[in-house]
Amino acid sequence: MPIAETLTNSLSGSSPAALAIAFAGGVLTSLTPCIYPLIPVTIAFIGGLGKGSKTRSLFYSLLYVLGIATVYTALGAFAALGGTMFGEWASSPWGYLVMGNICLLFALSFFGLFEINFSLAGNRQLGSKSAAIIAFFTGTLAALTASACTAPVLAVLLAYVAKSQNVIYGSLLLFSFSLGMCLLLLIAGTFSGSLMPRAGKWMLTIKTLFGVILLLMAEFYLFTAGRNFVSAGPSSVPATVAAQHTAEPSVKNPAKQYPFPDFSLARHDNSEIYHLYERIGHKRIVLLFFATWCPGCMEELPEIMKITGDFPDTEFLAVNLKESSDKVSSTFQSKGITLPALLDKDGAVAKKFKIQYIPYVLIIGTGGQVLLEGSQPVSKIIEILRSGNE
Repeated sequence: MPIAETLTNSLSGSSPAALAIAFAGGVLTSLTPCIYPLIPVTIAFIGGLGKGSKTRSLFYSLLYVLGIATVYTALGAFAALGGTMFGEWASSPWGYLVMGNICLLFALSFFGLFEINFSLAGNRQLGSKSAAIIAFFTGTLAALTASACTAPVLAVLLAYVAKSQNVIYGSLLLFSFSLGMCLLLLIAGTFSGSLMPRAGKWMLTIKTLFGVILLLMAEFYLFTAGRNFVSAGPSSVPATVAAQHTAEPSVKNPAKQYPFPDFSLARHDNSEIYHLYERIGHKRIVLLFFATWCPGCMEELPEIMKITGDFPDTEFLAVNLKESSDKVSSTFQSKGITLPALLDKDGAVAKKFKIQYIPYVLIIGTGGQVLLEGSQPVSKIIEILRSGNE
Protein backbone atom coordinates (compact mmCIF):
# COMPACT_ATOMS: atom_id res chain seq x y z
CA MET A 1 0.00 0.00 0.00
CA PRO A 2 2.42 2.74 -1.15
CA ILE A 3 -0.19 5.54 -0.96
CA ALA A 4 -1.27 4.47 2.53
CA GLU A 5 2.36 4.22 3.70
CA THR A 6 3.12 7.69 2.35
CA LEU A 7 0.17 9.13 4.25
CA THR A 8 1.13 7.31 7.45
CA ASN A 9 4.68 8.63 7.30
CA SER A 10 3.67 12.20 6.32
CA LEU A 11 0.71 13.01 8.55
CA SER A 12 1.75 14.82 11.69
CA GLY A 13 -0.08 17.47 13.64
CA SER A 14 -3.24 19.43 12.82
CA SER A 15 -1.62 21.48 10.10
CA PRO A 16 -2.47 22.76 6.61
CA ALA A 17 0.34 20.54 5.34
CA ALA A 18 -1.57 17.45 6.48
CA LEU A 19 -4.65 18.70 4.62
CA ALA A 20 -2.54 19.08 1.46
CA ILE A 21 -1.15 15.56 1.94
CA ALA A 22 -4.69 14.19 2.32
CA PHE A 23 -5.71 16.02 -0.88
CA ALA A 24 -2.72 14.56 -2.73
CA GLY A 25 -3.62 11.11 -1.40
CA GLY A 26 -7.11 11.58 -2.82
CA VAL A 27 -5.72 12.53 -6.24
CA LEU A 28 -3.50 9.42 -6.30
CA THR A 29 -6.43 7.27 -5.19
CA SER A 30 -8.51 8.60 -8.11
CA LEU A 31 -5.97 7.03 -10.49
CA THR A 32 -6.66 3.49 -9.24
CA PRO A 33 -8.41 1.18 -11.76
CA CYS A 34 -11.74 0.78 -9.98
CA ILE A 35 -12.36 4.55 -10.00
CA TYR A 36 -12.24 4.59 -13.81
CA PRO A 37 -15.78 3.17 -14.32
CA LEU A 38 -17.16 6.24 -12.52
CA ILE A 39 -15.75 8.56 -15.22
CA PRO A 40 -18.13 7.57 -18.06
CA VAL A 41 -21.00 7.37 -15.57
CA THR A 42 -20.20 10.91 -14.40
CA ILE A 43 -19.90 12.21 -17.97
CA ALA A 44 -23.26 10.72 -18.96
CA PHE A 45 -25.11 11.70 -15.80
CA ILE A 46 -23.81 15.26 -15.43
CA GLY A 47 -24.02 15.78 -19.19
CA GLY A 48 -27.73 15.08 -19.09
CA LEU A 49 -28.23 17.55 -16.27
CA GLY A 50 -26.02 20.23 -17.82
CA LYS A 51 -27.75 20.04 -21.24
CA GLY A 52 -24.71 21.40 -23.08
CA SER A 53 -24.00 24.31 -20.71
CA LYS A 54 -20.55 24.27 -19.09
CA THR A 55 -21.83 26.53 -16.29
CA ARG A 56 -24.68 24.15 -15.47
CA SER A 57 -22.38 21.15 -15.81
CA LEU A 58 -19.88 22.73 -13.40
CA PHE A 59 -22.68 23.51 -10.93
CA TYR A 60 -24.07 19.96 -10.95
CA SER A 61 -20.56 18.48 -10.94
CA LEU A 62 -19.83 20.44 -7.76
CA LEU A 63 -23.02 19.10 -6.15
CA TYR A 64 -22.14 15.57 -7.28
CA VAL A 65 -18.66 15.92 -5.77
CA LEU A 66 -20.19 17.46 -2.62
CA GLY A 67 -22.32 14.33 -2.23
CA ILE A 68 -19.19 12.18 -2.32
CA ALA A 69 -17.36 14.53 0.03
CA THR A 70 -20.26 14.54 2.50
CA VAL A 71 -20.02 10.76 2.95
CA TYR A 72 -16.28 10.85 3.68
CA THR A 73 -16.54 13.98 5.85
CA ALA A 74 -19.19 12.25 7.95
CA LEU A 75 -16.82 9.29 8.37
CA GLY A 76 -14.12 11.68 9.59
CA ALA A 77 -16.42 13.31 12.13
CA PHE A 78 -17.66 9.92 13.33
CA ALA A 79 -14.11 8.61 13.73
CA ALA A 80 -13.13 11.66 15.80
CA LEU A 81 -16.23 11.38 17.98
CA GLY A 82 -16.09 7.60 18.43
CA GLY A 83 -15.47 6.46 21.97
CA THR A 84 -15.02 2.90 20.75
CA MET A 85 -13.13 1.40 17.86
CA PHE A 86 -14.28 2.90 14.58
CA GLY A 87 -16.04 0.47 12.27
CA GLU A 88 -17.15 -1.88 15.05
CA TRP A 89 -20.86 -1.52 14.31
CA ALA A 90 -20.42 -1.24 10.54
CA SER A 91 -18.47 -4.51 10.53
CA SER A 92 -21.01 -6.40 12.62
CA PRO A 93 -23.54 -8.72 10.94
CA TRP A 94 -26.29 -6.18 11.68
CA GLY A 95 -24.31 -3.40 10.03
CA TYR A 96 -23.81 -5.47 6.88
CA LEU A 97 -27.48 -6.45 6.91
CA VAL A 98 -28.66 -2.83 7.04
CA MET A 99 -26.26 -1.72 4.28
CA GLY A 100 -27.23 -4.70 2.11
CA ASN A 101 -30.93 -3.95 2.34
CA ILE A 102 -30.41 -0.25 1.58
CA CYS A 103 -28.40 -1.11 -1.54
CA LEU A 104 -31.01 -3.71 -2.54
CA LEU A 105 -33.84 -1.20 -2.11
CA PHE A 106 -32.27 1.35 -4.45
CA ALA A 107 -31.19 -1.33 -6.93
CA LEU A 108 -34.79 -2.52 -7.28
CA SER A 109 -35.87 1.09 -7.79
CA PHE A 110 -33.31 1.57 -10.56
CA PHE A 111 -34.60 -1.61 -12.25
CA GLY A 112 -38.12 -0.12 -12.26
CA LEU A 113 -39.83 -2.43 -9.75
CA PHE A 114 -41.09 0.66 -7.94
CA GLU A 115 -40.49 4.41 -8.11
CA ILE A 116 -38.69 6.60 -5.56
CA ASN A 117 -39.24 9.64 -7.78
CA PHE A 118 -35.63 9.34 -8.89
CA SER A 119 -36.01 10.97 -12.31
CA LEU A 120 -32.96 10.86 -14.54
CA ALA A 121 -31.26 13.79 -16.14
CA GLY A 122 -33.03 13.65 -19.48
CA ASN A 123 -36.44 14.54 -18.09
CA ARG A 124 -37.22 17.97 -19.52
CA GLN A 125 -39.70 18.71 -16.74
CA LEU A 126 -37.02 18.21 -14.13
CA GLY A 127 -36.68 21.44 -12.14
CA SER A 128 -33.33 22.89 -11.13
CA LYS A 129 -34.02 22.13 -7.45
CA SER A 130 -34.86 18.48 -8.16
CA ALA A 131 -31.83 18.16 -10.45
CA ALA A 132 -29.59 19.56 -7.72
CA ILE A 133 -30.92 17.05 -5.18
CA ILE A 134 -30.45 14.19 -7.64
CA ALA A 135 -26.86 15.27 -8.40
CA PHE A 136 -26.02 15.40 -4.70
CA PHE A 137 -27.71 12.08 -3.89
CA THR A 138 -26.06 10.33 -6.83
CA GLY A 139 -22.72 11.55 -5.46
CA THR A 140 -23.40 9.77 -2.17
CA LEU A 141 -24.07 6.54 -4.10
CA ALA A 142 -20.84 7.04 -6.05
CA ALA A 143 -18.98 7.34 -2.73
CA LEU A 144 -20.25 3.88 -1.74
CA THR A 145 -19.27 2.51 -5.15
CA ALA A 146 -15.71 3.83 -4.77
CA SER A 147 -15.32 2.48 -1.23
CA ALA A 148 -13.41 -0.63 -2.35
CA CYS A 149 -10.69 1.53 -3.92
CA THR A 150 -10.40 3.98 -1.05
CA ALA A 151 -10.35 1.45 1.81
CA PRO A 152 -6.54 1.27 2.40
CA VAL A 153 -5.98 5.05 2.31
CA LEU A 154 -9.23 5.74 4.14
CA ALA A 155 -8.16 3.39 6.95
CA VAL A 156 -4.97 5.41 7.49
CA LEU A 157 -6.84 8.72 7.53
CA LEU A 158 -9.55 7.47 9.89
CA ALA A 159 -6.92 6.03 12.22
CA TYR A 160 -5.15 9.39 12.28
CA VAL A 161 -8.43 11.25 12.88
CA ALA A 162 -9.55 8.86 15.63
CA LYS A 163 -6.29 9.38 17.46
CA SER A 164 -6.50 13.20 17.17
CA GLN A 165 -10.06 13.26 18.60
CA ASN A 166 -10.54 16.61 16.79
CA VAL A 167 -13.94 16.61 15.08
CA ILE A 168 -13.47 19.79 13.03
CA TYR A 169 -9.99 18.88 11.88
CA GLY A 170 -11.00 15.28 11.20
CA SER A 171 -13.90 16.44 9.03
CA LEU A 172 -11.63 18.84 7.12
CA LEU A 173 -9.02 16.12 6.57
CA LEU A 174 -11.55 13.70 5.05
CA PHE A 175 -13.17 16.54 3.08
CA SER A 176 -9.77 17.41 1.62
CA PHE A 177 -9.14 13.76 0.73
CA SER A 178 -12.50 13.44 -1.01
CA LEU A 179 -11.93 16.64 -3.01
CA GLY A 180 -8.62 15.24 -4.26
CA MET A 181 -10.26 11.95 -5.13
CA CYS A 182 -13.03 13.75 -7.04
CA LEU A 183 -10.82 16.17 -9.00
CA LEU A 184 -10.82 13.94 -12.06
CA LEU A 185 -14.58 13.42 -11.80
CA LEU A 186 -15.14 17.18 -11.44
CA ILE A 187 -13.20 17.85 -14.65
CA ALA A 188 -15.01 15.05 -16.50
CA GLY A 189 -18.41 16.30 -15.36
CA THR A 190 -17.72 19.95 -16.18
CA PHE A 191 -16.73 19.17 -19.77
CA SER A 192 -19.27 16.38 -20.17
CA GLY A 193 -21.28 18.40 -22.70
CA SER A 194 -18.53 18.03 -25.28
CA LEU A 195 -17.72 14.43 -24.34
CA MET A 196 -21.12 12.72 -24.33
CA PRO A 197 -23.55 11.62 -27.05
CA ARG A 198 -26.99 13.12 -27.57
CA ALA A 199 -29.84 12.26 -25.20
CA GLY A 200 -31.37 8.87 -25.84
CA LYS A 201 -31.36 5.28 -24.65
CA TRP A 202 -28.06 5.82 -22.83
CA MET A 203 -30.11 7.32 -19.96
CA LEU A 204 -31.75 3.96 -19.31
CA THR A 205 -28.34 2.29 -19.67
CA ILE A 206 -26.91 4.52 -16.95
CA LYS A 207 -29.88 3.79 -14.72
CA THR A 208 -29.42 0.05 -15.26
CA LEU A 209 -25.67 0.35 -14.63
CA PHE A 210 -26.25 1.93 -11.21
CA GLY A 211 -28.81 -0.79 -10.48
CA VAL A 212 -26.31 -3.55 -11.29
CA ILE A 213 -23.59 -1.92 -9.17
CA LEU A 214 -25.95 -1.55 -6.21
CA LEU A 215 -27.24 -5.11 -6.63
CA LEU A 216 -23.68 -6.47 -6.52
CA MET A 217 -22.96 -4.40 -3.42
CA ALA A 218 -26.17 -5.68 -1.80
CA GLU A 219 -25.14 -9.26 -2.57
CA PHE A 220 -21.73 -8.69 -0.97
CA TYR A 221 -23.16 -7.08 2.18
CA LEU A 222 -25.92 -9.68 2.65
CA PHE A 223 -23.57 -12.62 2.01
CA THR A 224 -21.06 -11.19 4.51
CA ALA A 225 -23.84 -10.60 7.05
CA GLY A 226 -25.00 -14.22 6.77
CA ARG A 227 -21.45 -15.55 7.03
CA ASN A 228 -20.74 -13.40 10.10
CA PHE A 229 -24.01 -14.40 11.77
CA VAL A 230 -22.97 -18.05 11.40
CA SER A 231 -19.40 -17.49 12.60
CA ALA A 232 -20.64 -15.49 15.59
CA GLY A 233 -22.30 -18.59 17.04
CA PRO A 234 -21.31 -20.34 20.28
CA SER A 235 -17.58 -20.35 20.87
CA SER A 236 -15.66 -23.56 20.37
CA VAL A 237 -13.34 -22.71 23.29
CA PRO A 238 -13.64 -25.42 25.97
CA ALA A 239 -15.30 -24.36 29.21
CA THR A 240 -12.09 -24.77 31.19
CA VAL A 241 -10.26 -22.43 28.83
CA ALA A 242 -13.17 -20.03 28.41
CA ALA A 243 -13.35 -19.60 32.15
CA GLN A 244 -9.77 -18.32 32.09
CA HIS A 245 -10.29 -16.21 28.95
CA THR A 246 -10.25 -12.83 30.60
CA ALA A 247 -8.69 -9.44 30.28
CA GLU A 248 -7.83 -9.45 33.96
CA PRO A 249 -4.10 -9.13 34.66
CA SER A 250 -1.88 -11.94 35.87
CA VAL A 251 -1.33 -11.88 39.64
CA LYS A 252 2.07 -13.64 39.61
CA ASN A 253 4.01 -10.40 39.36
CA PRO A 254 1.73 -7.66 40.78
CA ALA A 255 4.59 -5.35 41.77
CA LYS A 256 5.55 -4.60 38.17
CA GLN A 257 4.03 -1.49 36.62
CA TYR A 258 4.28 -0.68 32.93
CA PRO A 259 2.88 2.16 30.75
CA PHE A 260 0.16 -0.18 29.44
CA PRO A 261 -2.33 -2.56 31.09
CA ASP A 262 -1.84 -6.28 31.63
CA PHE A 263 -4.09 -8.95 30.14
CA SER A 264 -4.58 -12.70 30.00
CA LEU A 265 -6.08 -14.07 26.78
CA ALA A 266 -6.63 -17.51 25.25
CA ARG A 267 -4.93 -18.41 21.98
CA HIS A 268 -7.16 -19.07 18.99
CA ASP A 269 -6.05 -22.72 18.89
CA ASN A 270 -6.93 -23.12 22.60
CA SER A 271 -3.37 -24.27 23.37
CA GLU A 272 -2.65 -21.89 26.24
CA ILE A 273 -3.48 -18.69 28.09
CA TYR A 274 -1.13 -15.81 27.32
CA HIS A 275 -0.23 -13.53 30.27
CA LEU A 276 1.34 -10.32 28.97
CA TYR A 277 3.23 -9.13 32.07
CA GLU A 278 4.76 -12.57 32.60
CA ARG A 279 6.33 -12.49 29.10
CA ILE A 280 7.97 -9.07 29.45
CA GLY A 281 11.73 -9.17 29.93
CA HIS A 282 12.47 -12.23 27.82
CA LYS A 283 11.98 -10.86 24.29
CA ARG A 284 10.59 -7.82 22.57
CA ILE A 285 6.84 -8.21 21.99
CA VAL A 286 4.91 -7.09 18.92
CA LEU A 287 1.13 -7.00 19.40
CA LEU A 288 -0.90 -6.62 16.20
CA PHE A 289 -4.56 -5.81 16.88
CA PHE A 290 -6.76 -6.93 13.99
CA ALA A 291 -10.09 -8.29 12.76
CA THR A 292 -10.73 -10.52 9.76
CA TRP A 293 -13.15 -7.96 8.26
CA CYS A 294 -10.41 -5.28 8.19
CA PRO A 295 -8.76 -5.12 4.71
CA GLY A 296 -5.69 -3.29 6.00
CA CYS A 297 -5.21 -5.88 8.74
CA MET A 298 -5.42 -8.82 6.37
CA GLU A 299 -2.84 -7.18 4.11
CA GLU A 300 -0.49 -6.41 7.00
CA LEU A 301 -0.49 -9.79 8.79
CA PRO A 302 1.03 -11.80 5.89
CA GLU A 303 3.73 -9.13 5.49
CA ILE A 304 4.55 -9.32 9.20
CA MET A 305 4.64 -13.11 9.03
CA LYS A 306 7.37 -12.92 6.37
CA ILE A 307 9.75 -11.03 8.67
CA THR A 308 9.29 -13.01 11.89
CA GLY A 309 12.28 -15.24 11.08
CA ASP A 310 14.54 -12.18 10.80
CA PHE A 311 13.95 -11.26 14.44
CA PRO A 312 14.39 -14.30 16.72
CA ASP A 313 14.65 -11.93 19.70
CA THR A 314 11.05 -10.76 19.13
CA GLU A 315 7.71 -12.40 19.90
CA PHE A 316 4.96 -11.64 17.35
CA LEU A 317 1.31 -11.95 18.39
CA ALA A 318 -1.92 -11.07 16.60
CA VAL A 319 -4.78 -9.95 18.88
CA ASN A 320 -8.21 -10.52 17.35
CA LEU A 321 -11.12 -8.30 18.31
CA LYS A 322 -14.56 -9.78 18.99
CA GLU A 323 -14.49 -12.79 16.67
CA SER A 324 -14.76 -16.52 17.32
CA SER A 325 -11.85 -18.94 17.29
CA ASP A 326 -13.44 -20.75 14.33
CA LYS A 327 -13.58 -17.51 12.34
CA VAL A 328 -9.94 -16.66 13.05
CA SER A 329 -8.73 -20.21 12.38
CA SER A 330 -10.57 -20.54 9.06
CA THR A 331 -9.37 -17.11 7.87
CA PHE A 332 -5.76 -17.81 8.86
CA GLN A 333 -5.88 -21.20 7.15
CA SER A 334 -7.32 -19.79 3.91
CA LYS A 335 -4.67 -17.04 3.78
CA GLY A 336 -1.76 -19.17 4.99
CA ILE A 337 -1.17 -17.08 8.12
CA THR A 338 0.66 -18.93 10.89
CA LEU A 339 1.07 -16.17 13.45
CA PRO A 340 -0.20 -17.05 16.94
CA ALA A 341 -3.44 -15.19 17.64
CA LEU A 342 -5.04 -14.18 20.94
CA LEU A 343 -8.82 -13.78 21.27
CA ASP A 344 -10.16 -10.55 22.77
CA LYS A 345 -13.69 -11.90 22.44
CA ASP A 346 -15.49 -9.14 24.35
CA GLY A 347 -13.23 -6.26 23.32
CA ALA A 348 -12.14 -5.62 26.92
CA VAL A 349 -8.43 -5.53 26.08
CA ALA A 350 -8.95 -3.13 23.17
CA LYS A 351 -10.94 -0.89 25.50
CA LYS A 352 -8.23 -0.99 28.19
CA PHE A 353 -5.60 -0.08 25.59
CA LYS A 354 -7.95 2.66 24.25
CA ILE A 355 -7.72 1.29 20.71
CA GLN A 356 -10.19 3.06 18.43
CA TYR A 357 -8.95 1.84 15.05
CA ILE A 358 -7.23 -1.11 13.45
CA PRO A 359 -4.75 -2.27 12.32
CA TYR A 360 -2.98 -1.13 15.46
CA VAL A 361 0.53 -2.16 16.50
CA LEU A 362 2.21 -2.02 19.91
CA ILE A 363 5.91 -2.92 20.21
CA ILE A 364 7.14 -3.51 23.77
CA GLY A 365 10.82 -3.57 24.69
CA THR A 366 12.39 -6.08 27.06
CA GLY A 367 12.31 -3.45 29.80
CA GLY A 368 8.58 -2.90 29.36
CA GLN A 369 8.98 0.37 27.45
CA VAL A 370 6.80 1.20 24.44
CA LEU A 371 8.96 1.32 21.29
CA LEU A 372 6.16 1.96 18.79
CA GLU A 373 2.38 2.23 18.79
CA GLY A 374 -0.49 3.22 16.52
CA SER A 375 -1.37 2.55 12.89
CA GLN A 376 2.05 1.97 11.32
CA PRO A 377 3.26 0.61 7.97
CA VAL A 378 5.27 -2.61 7.99
CA SER A 379 8.36 -0.64 6.91
CA LYS A 380 8.19 1.39 10.13
CA ILE A 381 7.85 -1.77 12.24
CA ILE A 382 10.92 -3.25 10.55
CA GLU A 383 12.84 0.00 11.09
CA ILE A 384 12.15 -0.06 14.83
CA LEU A 385 13.03 -3.74 15.19
CA ARG A 386 16.31 -3.26 13.28
CA SER A 387 17.26 -0.21 15.30
CA GLY A 388 18.51 -2.43 18.11
CA ASN A 389 16.23 -0.87 20.73
CA GLU A 390 15.53 -3.37 23.48
